Amino acid sequence: LVWFDKIQRWDKQQYKYLHSISSSLLSDVKASNDPWSKLSYWTSRCLLINPAALSESESILRRWLSNTGRSDEVEPLLSGERQYSMCWLNYVIVGTDMSQQEQLRDTMRVAQYFYTARQRSIEMLQMALAKGSELKEKTRSVEQLLKTAMTFSRSNDVFYHESLKYFKLEKRERVDAILVGWRFEKLASSIHTLEDLCQGAISGVQRQQQYRSSIYTDLILVFIGFLTILELVVALSAYSREFVLRPTLSYLDSSYSAVLGFIAWINTDVLMLSGVFTVLGLLGLYSYVKLK
Repeated sequence: LVWFDKIQRWDKQQYKYLHSISSSLLSDVKASNDPWSKLSYWTSRCLLINPAALSESESILRRWLSNTGRSDEVEPLLSGERQYSMCWLNYVIVGTDMSQQEQLRDTMRVAQYFYTARQRSIEMLQMALAKGSELKEKTRSVEQLLKTAMTFSRSNDVFYHESLKYFKLEKRERVDAILVGWRFEKLASSIHTLEDLCQGAISGVQRQQQYRSSIYTDLILVFIGFLTILELVVALSAYSREFVLRPTLSYLDSSYSAVLGFIAWINTDVLMLSGVFTVLGLLGLYSYVKLK
């Protein structure tokens, strides 16, 4: 007897957890035609063998496990040393105990959930990096997208380790055996690499934001400095002319102020232009020092 099983919403809370994080992506990422907007599913198969017909099932059993990486478990199954083989989608259960079959099926679903969640993390990190390269100018959107993908990935990893604590020892050993056969830890190394790339991209976005902020700050300071110098020039010109026209302002001075007298005779437009050129000169000096 062969039955087919898909990874289902075997635990509503776990499904809601996965769905709630994936739904937190930006609206432009959650487009209906986005291949990453759907959860990953696949079909697994299990061969149920009655112990009374075990000897007659040797041929199909060997073919069933030939490409799973667990072909060495055929002999223990035939001899009765093992009652199941759970690896790489072609599973074998020897026995008629329905409760045992349900426990093994539940173990398989748990392993599929963990694998799917981690695979989903890889897909979201890859999608975030690809999407981020398309939205180079939208730094805030890129940063939010990358951080969301990293949060999803790290939350899945935490949830995986937390879930293992509540499994019975026998169930945990079965889950670990299945995940080892699926090379589950290789997904973890891929995730760490992608997370490092995302973190580097986030750092690049933050540096770009800081650079833009510094430019805006510099422009504001230049504008303030420009107005200050113009105000100083106008005030100095007005005071110089008043100083020349009202001798009483200098009655305490020992001699006539040649500087104020010179400024008083300079055209106001010339003074303002000199202020503009002063600001431009200081701006050029600042740019030279900053870019040096």
